Amino acid sequence: MLRIILLLIVCSIACHDANWGVWSFQPSHTHRAFPTVTHTPAFRLSSTPLPTEPETSLISPSSDDAQRLTADLGLSPSQHLQIVHLCTLICEWNDRINLVSRKDCSPEVVFHRHVLPSLALSSLLEDGNENENGNDNVVDVGTGGGFPGLPLAILHPQTSFLLVDSVNKKLTAIDDMITSLALTNVQTLHTRVEEMATISPTKHKHQYGVVLGRSVTSIPRFCFWIKELLVRKTGRMVYITGGDLEDFVEERCFLTVPVSGEGEEEKRALVINQVNVDWIAGKSGEKSRKVGKEGSKKKRIGVGKSNGGSGGSSRSEKVKGKWDKKDNSVVKDRGYEDFRRY
Repeated sequence: MLRIILLLIVCSIACHDANWGVWSFQPSHTHRAFPTVTHTPAFRLSSTPLPTEPETSLISPSSDDAQRLTADLGLSPSQHLQIVHLCTLICEWNDRINLVSRKDCSPEVVFHRHVLPSLALSSLLEDGNENENGNDNVVDVGTGGGFPGLPLAILHPQTSFLLVDSVNKKLTAIDDMITSLALTNVQTLHTRVEEMATISPTKHKHQYGVVLGRSVTSIPRFCFWIKELLVRKTGRMVYITGGDLEDFVEERCFLTVPVSGEGEEEKRALVINQVNVDWIAGKSGEKSRKVGKEGSKKKRIGVGKSNGGSGGSSRSEKVKGKWDKKDNSVVKDRGYEDFRRY
């Protein structure tokens, strides 16, 4: 925890010097009781609004101010160049497919709204505890344009990252960026996250020390999707979300850190440990889908047809909302007798 405080204090000094906003780290005095953590304060990270001129007020990722800022966050000069290249690649690919908002996409905006908030999560990935199987792999679920996974993979070259999304064309762009950035610690996976642990349990079930997510779905549903991916006891979920939280979710958060860029709604990063992820998932009301195992076809979920054998009914049941078969033998009453279709 001391490491998190020191890093964010350094960030506040660097950001003030860069003239793009002042970040302050203010601990809350509210203590909450958790099933696995006692007397843990919730820390909050707040920022003053940036200047109103959208393009001229934001610092360029290739500027000296930006390099000093990323250096304070722990990036080497070569890693900073990778970040600069990433901002350019995002803009180039965004002209072809929608990775981030196209309204005002520029390297400056990408650096400020997407890269910096992603890098700010770095200390939240570490809690100083060794996972029971030594597995500190990170999976970024619903990665979209590669955030927060790609910036964090640049910052942590010794950590393995898996970027997952159900939209294949976005992963095509990310794969190209991984190659251009010469990243060897990142892989992508095209699938639905809720099926990962079932389809390939040896690769994914309880294999990730950290699960990342950014406004993918509601938190209870997200917890249900990823609960079997986390390493038991020591795994944790880091999730960026906006808006109000359910009371039972907020009570189970180990850490809450507001983090958002200019022009965006107020968002915060939540850290929830594996035990509480399981608890929240149980409150979600979601049910597991039946899927095929690795190497087999997925089972189709739905109402099966009767085969006419014993134990099945040959009677066709009336389904609500079902369309009746059209009877073409009935003459339509059109109000006139000499109608002819050409």
